[in-house]
Amino acid sequence: LTNSCNLHCSYCLRDEDALYHTPANFLSPELLDRILNQARQIMGITSVVFTGGEPTLHPEFARILEVSESNGLKSSFVTNGWHFEKIWPTVLAFRDSLSHIGFSLDGVTAETHDAWRGAGSFVRIVRAFSRCFASNIPFAVKVGIRRDTIQSLEQFALFSARLGASALNFAHIMPTSKEVEDASALTYSERQRADQEIANLSRIFKMKIGIDVGYH
Repeated sequence: LTNSCNLHCSYCLRDEDALYHTPANFLSPELLDRILNQARQIMGITSVVFTGGEPTLHPEFARILEVSESNGLKSSFVTNGWHFEKIWPTVLAFRDSLSHIGFSLDGVTAETHDAWRGAGSFVRIVRAFSRCFASNIPFAVKVGIRRDTIQSLEQFALFSARLGASALNFAHIMPTSKEVEDASALTYSERQRADQEIANLSRIFKMKIGIDVGYH
């Protein structure tokens, strides 16, 4: 929905210039309506996922969800949770057409999560989890597998399950620069071990646990 974001996570695969050094661009609701209408007719899609940047920064975010609903589609979006309290009325207004909400998580404590996303981010995202759980709105937790998170995969599962998540999705980070590769990316053997641990967790927990495309 947009090329802008309010956070600056060093491992993010989004283009640095597009995110932080160029004017913000936003997908227009009118163009989205044409895209969804054609995709529904030609491809038979039934749902759409909104990403960014940070999709909730779109100045017409409510209109975006309205367009999706008017096309008879279920929608979801991935967010860092920073502005969740602000968009909460919109979430409630379109809850019937939301399949779920995805939240990006970098740690199961304020210290580990905020190290990547800034002070106060952990508190905001936990509050967002609580709002969704209390209102029976399904939410999924999304975790990037890095050198600092690979040792805590089970802790992420326990934390997500205790807070009422409907799903936990892991994903390997892309080595989009030498700096990211040196600081955070796993070796191939480490990736294999992480994939196996996630497979084990998926058999233990009732909560749906998976890993995004690109796994062993």
